[in-house]
Amino acid sequence: STLAGFFFETWDTKKVSRRYQSVSGNWRPPINSSLSFLPRCEKLHILDCCNGLLLCKCWQDTDRKILDYVVCNPATEKWVVVPATN
Repeated sequence: STLAGFFFETWDTKKVSRRYQSVSGNWRPPINSSLSFLPRCEKLHILDCCNGLLLCKCWQDTDRKILDYVVCNPATEKWVVVPATN
């Protein structure tokens, strides 16, 4: 497979910025690098990626002690919360 692009995060003292950088010569629709299509999160970190899917850790804005793991596809803006394990 060919690399089409990659996500990266930059930090300053108060804010994380996410960017998507295309590296392919093919035109593709823009990717929503803010991931604003995900459920409301107070804080979001990209943990890993594979084949266009991102694994993210999302802290709830109602209670920062509660977090979910979310797998999403930024190209299609589809996402699913990973079921909790006990």
